Amino acid sequence: MTAPRRKVGAVLAALLALSIGAPPAAGSPPGPRLVVVKLKEPERTELLTVDALGGAGETLYSTSAWKANRAVYPFSAPSWSPDGSQIAFTTMSTEVTRFGEPQTKLALISADGGAVRPVPGTTNGFEPVFSPDGRSIAFARERVKYLKRRRGSGLFESFSIWLADLETGKSKPLTPWRNGVFLFPSSFSPDGSRLALSRAVEGRPTDAVEIGLDGHPIRVLARNAFEPVYSPDGQSIAFLRGPWRERVRHFPHRGRLLASARFTDVFVKRSAGGGLRRLTDTKNAVEESPRWDPSGQRLAYTLWRPFGSPSESPFRAEATAMGFGKSVGEVNADGTCPTTILSETISLHYAAVWQPGLGREAGPIAC
Repeated sequence: MTAPRRKVGAVLAALLALSIGAPPAAGSPPGPRLVVVKLKEPERTELLTVDALGGAGETLYSTSAWKANRAVYPFSAPSWSPDGSQIAFTTMSTEVTRFGEPQTKLALISADGGAVRPVPGTTNGFEPVFSPDGRSIAFARERVKYLKRRRGSGLFESFSIWLADLETGKSKPLTPWRNGVFLFPSSFSPDGSRLALSRAVEGRPTDAVEIGLDGHPIRVLARNAFEPVYSPDGQSIAFLRGPWRERVRHFPHRGRLLASARFTDVFVKRSAGGGLRRLTDTKNAVEESPRWDPSGQRLAYTLWRPFGSPSESPFRAEATAMGFGKSVGEVNADGTCPTTILSETISLHYAAVWQPGLGREAGPIAC
């Protein structure tokens, strides 16, 4: 979980040059929709919506790197308000932290576009997750600092879970910062009493766990797993699981580098335990950000082939290794009909999240 976070500054410096936001969309088309975070080569970050087939796209917010004080941060999933009227997402500014990474903060935008509104108390925040009542947003917040010790200095690094109250504009921690412990929220239970998250402790495999709103752990949902997401009815949980792989690759500007990625697939199990099913089995690919549609009958996810193919040019291979070419796919909740709906060699799609609400169900994929 931590490696992508620590590489963010280098990736953005290499790929983004991050102007003023593009004119807002006039309106979001009706029907099943997904909001997508997109990084478009060479320098645009975007928040857009598409229909269930990847068409009828509407750009809500688009920025050109290094010039915007509130650009879309391209490595954090967005979240819809329960009524589907607003979207929470992560922004970054031209300011950088003392460790060379962009300063991040959460923001809100209407589903029809318009002004971007910062969420108070969320500096250094990532991964917003709306609560089911729409009154608060859970998020991960980072703390990094140098430690002075008798036998030399060290680095303290941690992500803890916080809750931002949208009515009061205040935020509070749900979990403490602990050195080498990294927590990232991904889903509230439908009744709002529990929060599913990924827990990585340095040197150990990542686990999918759930906590109460008092911050206390409740149980482990799945071992060696991450990004757990409750189904709309709360009966099932989708998550990711897969092994780390490494390969030495040659890039024109960087020489020979050891590239590594976790080659994950999407799994589902009953939230009460048991009934484990593997939904995807994509060779040499990384699948990320599983999200249920409102019907609970299909999921969206992103797919990336970090090691590319032998036929790629050296320059394309470097772009692929950094995530360009990452596509958006969908699959039925029983594992049938895997379908790619968005795929561009010059773009990175980080996440695709379904708009909630009655009448917005996509239902099963026909194949």
